[in-house]
Amino acid sequence: MKRIGLHMRGHFVAYLALFFALGGTSIAAVNALPTNSVGSPQIKNRSIQKIDISKKTVNSLRGLRGPRGATGSTGATGATGATGATGATGATGAAGAPGAPGAPGTAKAYARVGTDGTLDTARSKGIISETPAGSSLLCFDLGFVPDNVVATVERYSSEANHEAGYGIVTSGSGSFANACPAGTDAWLATADMTGASARRPVFVIFN
Repeated sequence: MKRIGLHMRGHFVAYLALFFALGGTSIAAVNALPTNSVGSPQIKNRSIQKIDISKKTVNSLRGLRGPRGATGSTGATGATGATGATGATGATGAAGAPGAPGAPGTAKAYARVGTDGTLDTARSKGIISETPAGSSLLCFDLGFVPDNVVATVERYSSEANHEAGYGIVTSGSGSFANACPAGTDAWLATADMTGASARRPVFVIFN
């Protein structure tokens, strides 16, 4: 070993020169490869990476896109989902426009008479005249003799001397015991719940 060490020391410069000479030869050999001399035999299988290939070459390796396939058949209907939660109540809508007036009633005549025996012309139709007589009698001139007279006590009148909901009405056609004036076509009389004559506000219909 001592001899080897002495030999290396004595010839170090020579060995160093030889190393550089050989290295330079290898580099020159690589640089001296002729153009287009590397082919498939010189390339190790599966050693080329995508990064080593140009984009143009990569794109050329892709196959052509084929035609779109036919639409598949519709799948079976899925099960019905659970009912969702009830939504919040919406805001109240605006009031609608008033409806058209209704058709006229079929009554030939009607009237409303107050506790003082006065005809309420705003709520009466077909009455020529109305005349109070006695303590509770009302006599009507209609211009025709009615086949039917229907009268009811006004239940919620605010007029004086009226007990709401209490009263009896009798009615008929023609004159009543000569107490009504000539030309009377219908009459009615009101009474309290005991049957005693008493004026009550009434509604009456003539047909």
